[in-house]
Amino acid sequence: MSFDRERLAGFLGAGAVEAWQPPSAAFAGFLPVGTTVALPQDVEQVQECLRFAARERLRVLPAGSMEHLHVGGVPGAIDFVLSLRRLNCVLEYEPEDLTMAAEAGVTLHEIARRSGAAGQRLAPSPWPGVAATLGGACAANRSGSCRASTGTLRDAVLGCKVVHADGSMTRSGGKVVKNVSGYDLPKLYVGSMGSLAMFTEINVRLVPCPEASAVVQVRLPLISARNKLLTTHRGTLRPAALVVVHSPGVHGNVQLLARFEGRESVVRAQAEACAREWGGEVLAAAADTWEAVERHAEPRPDAMVLQLASLPVGVCDLLTAVADTCGNDTSAVALFGVGTCSVQLPRAQASSLEALQQRLATCGGSLRRIEDPGGEWLAPPAQLPALQFELKALFDPESRLRPALFAHAEGES
Repeated sequence: MSFDRERLAGFLGAGAVEAWQPPSAAFAGFLPVGTTVALPQDVEQVQECLRFAARERLRVLPAGSMEHLHVGGVPGAIDFVLSLRRLNCVLEYEPEDLTMAAEAGVTLHEIARRSGAAGQRLAPSPWPGVAATLGGACAANRSGSCRASTGTLRDAVLGCKVVHADGSMTRSGGKVVKNVSGYDLPKLYVGSMGSLAMFTEINVRLVPCPEASAVVQVRLPLISARNKLLTTHRGTLRPAALVVVHSPGVHGNVQLLARFEGRESVVRAQAEACAREWGGEVLAAAADTWEAVERHAEPRPDAMVLQLASLPVGVCDLLTAVADTCGNDTSAVALFGVGTCSVQLPRAQASSLEALQQRLATCGGSLRRIEDPGGEWLAPPAQLPALQFELKALFDPESRLRPALFAHAEGES
């Protein structure tokens, strides 16, 4: 349904309405160029935009800096984007309580800067991109490669304020860790991709920054890597993350990475013990290697991102299935102990998707979703729980907000 964007500008201001442009080359085709983007500057304007959409029967795509939009799939027919990137204030920060309250448009970089000055951080470490926002990261429930030890943003959110599809506003949860008032609705909103309500304010729990960190690396055949991972998993070492990396053009061999965090003496002793056990090395430039791992799941214009899932200790089977069906031109990063695997599949290999799904079914894995913001790919067909559709009907009965058909079904739950 078309509408006059000047009506939005009438209550937002002329500078608060713009035409959509792809945030990166990977998003070309995600929305029609020129789609209206509304940029409210406070919660009251967010409410007015949604009331306007309800009156005019318009479809709204909630957004921040638009760097996490690909997680929920191509949204279909959208009348305008409602971006909260101008709601970018840190409202409260209590270092003694390890808590922070921020508006949804505050960037992950800003949160890292503010909390880092006090020796603290947000426990999950999703790739912050150029200007990824807290609201967008929470809506997508992103997490970093240390998810096995730090959890996801669903574990870090203490409370939130949201605006619903009819423009009404509710607050749930609290500002402190010990909070037991009512239903834990923030857990429901986190990961819903804006399909149930829009975050405007989020309270998060922080943790102290580790005194030291180290990364151990070794390159091994896949079968040997599986044995090393199981030995480490059953042993006395306590890595913050165990990651398996398959690089394009490398046949048979994978790269194992173990990250250790904590007190300097403990990290050094554990990293050295792991290097001896694996026959590997402690990396001198660990930060660069880890950054490449963290950003692997970000969309690229020449590839689609497949998110696979298995049992926590079954990720090597996922990598074997990818290598056997998609060839060696793919790159993949698997999180041992979590059971997820991110695969960058070149578009030229799209015909291998059906064979991959069949192979995954034989090894206890599954193709959870396809992230391809520039294409028409959707998540693989699956029987989603009826509860998910009932929740959508309850929170957004007229389906004004993003459809997000595959929200809550993704592997970050």
